[in-house]
Amino acid sequence: MGAVVQAARAQPWGAELKQIPATVVEVGDLASVPYMSFGAPDIEINVYGDPAKPAGIEIGTKSESAELRASVRAFIAGLLSEADRQPLATLPDGKEVDNNGLALEITPPTAADGFGAWWVTAFHPAVMQAAKASVGELDELAQTSSEPAGLPLAVADVPLDPAYNKYPRYRGTGAKTWATNYYKQDGVYRRRK
Repeated sequence: MGAVVQAARAQPWGAELKQIPATVVEVGDLASVPYMSFGAPDIEINVYGDPAKPAGIEIGTKSESAELRASVRAFIAGLLSEADRQPLATLPDGKEVDNNGLALEITPPTAADGFGAWWVTAFHPAVMQAAKASVGELDELAQTSSEPAGLPLAVADVPLDPAYNKYPRYRGTGAKTWATNYYKQDGVYRRRK
């Protein structure tokens, strides 16, 4: 995860990335999957599951710039093997493809789960399912949206947004957010303190 975020910060659209709250998703495929979220003026990046071995990544933008969207698509493609990235190049908005256990999806802003943003997502459905937090892990990692952010940071040199608890996330505000930093050890999620 850290390498992905640092690589994104090297992109023109990601230079200002800061860690932002990651809303605990309560329904759908992403329910109970811990993730860390990073935002910049035109971008939001969410990295799901174990930070050492992420189950998936998504990058969203509310910008309508074709150039920015192409750059985001190319960035995600660059994280994948040659065989995995090929379907992404021609994948139309609103479609998902399964490529040998890797799901690739382009979500338009008008989709119910788009939250007004255009998203490029790459994830392993089986790994994402296994990445769900148990009730005990959820209790350990989830915090109320008004709690102080807490330290340490998830990625060195990537600060928390100064307005962390009031940051206007794409996914919206929820009753709880994931801890700012966590890890998985022996198959169990733990909050880094």
